[in-house]
Amino acid sequence: IAASEQMKKRPMKELLVALEEMGSEITYEEEEYCFPFTIGNFECKKSKITIDVDKSSQFLSALLISSVLLPQNFMIKVTGNHGMSYVSMTMRMMQHFGVGIERTIMGSYRRRHDNGYEACEYNIEPDVSAACYFYALAPLLRVRVKVKNVHMDCLQGDIKFLKVLVRMGCKIENDEDGVLLIPPKDKFLGGSFDLSSFSDQALTLAAIAPFTKSKVCMMNIGHIRYQECDRIEAIVKNLAKMGIAAVEQGDNVFILPGVPKACEVETFDDHRVAMAFSLIGTMVEGIEQQGENIENVVVGLVEECEPIPETHLHVCKVNVGEAESFQICCGADNVKAGGKYPVALVGASVYMTAKDHKTIEGVMKIKKGKLRGYDSFGMLCSGVELGLTENMYPGAGYNGLLVLPEDAQIGADVKPLLGLDD
Repeated sequence: IAASEQMKKRPMKELLVALEEMGSEITYEEEEYCFPFTIGNFECKKSKITIDVDKSSQFLSALLISSVLLPQNFMIKVTGNHGMSYVSMTMRMMQHFGVGIERTIMGSYRRRHDNGYEACEYNIEPDVSAACYFYALAPLLRVRVKVKNVHMDCLQGDIKFLKVLVRMGCKIENDEDGVLLIPPKDKFLGGSFDLSSFSDQALTLAAIAPFTKSKVCMMNIGHIRYQECDRIEAIVKNLAKMGIAAVEQGDNVFILPGVPKACEVETFDDHRVAMAFSLIGTMVEGIEQQGENIENVVVGLVEECEPIPETHLHVCKVNVGEAESFQICCGADNVKAGGKYPVALVGASVYMTAKDHKTIEGVMKIKKGKLRGYDSFGMLCSGVELGLTENMYPGAGYNGLLVLPEDAQIGADVKPLLGLDD
């Protein structure tokens, strides 16, 4: 059995060790317990085997499916921890073809010798893993999506991804001809999601995470490092190239919302990386979604501006149309008295930038702060912090504050002024 270079890296040891214990004779052409190898079997007299599923539940499914070839009762003891939804699917399909698998109270799997496969007619379900890419378009493009013949009671574990989309704000109608997914009226939500039993959708969720209202945490997906590529590395690296903050912590990945920038996606020769990140391509060129994370940002007039000694900072008195002016500390070199700028009030949402002040890393909430002993009740904003580019609004590409027109109404919402309310 030969394989591609990437498949040679895929973990196989646990399954191959189990087969050797059962009597298989395996000759490895290159690295031990990796493709390519030659395998041949002698008679198997074992009635019990142990398999570790930490890296893949497919090891267990493979042994269950092939156990019908053994003339004796056969028991499989399982160690390790992994999502088992696809094992459940395997067992239900085997049952349809006449082979029952018993699950013991100790978590082992038993096949009795007196049953075997029987020919029958079988309706094959649509590929739900592939369908999820289309369902993910619903919240992105705010369109209704239906994939024919996909239903919530299907056997495949990836159907759970639709429940994730429901938690993010979508609605489901299980029509006779398939599940209809209805997008949320407002921007869809982030959250924490355990993807251990449908981890193929980690890439899909990572692709839509930048467009959510809040942080997305994908939990218990450490095993996807050992699939067609290190998929955690693929997620973190590609999102970083787009200016999106993604952090790997143990078996979890945290992704902050932001505005992805165009880049060339590295697929790592993994088809799912290519398919998942193509979703971002439906959004990244358009500007209609820009500014959706911007909330509670108004036009402000700097009435007074004084330097803070021995710093690059200024302490400003800012009029935002309320009874009293606010004190805000600012480090931009173009701030001056008489200028009008976007003001993010306490509680506002704006984009967080990297040290170069050009790359967006996520969304942040403005809080009351203190700089060099001076209270600061908000933030004067640059164009980048509002998700703007130079071709969207003149002056937005400058690292300093975004200068607003002299006739901009003090205290007015900046989104209509900047074309961010579409």
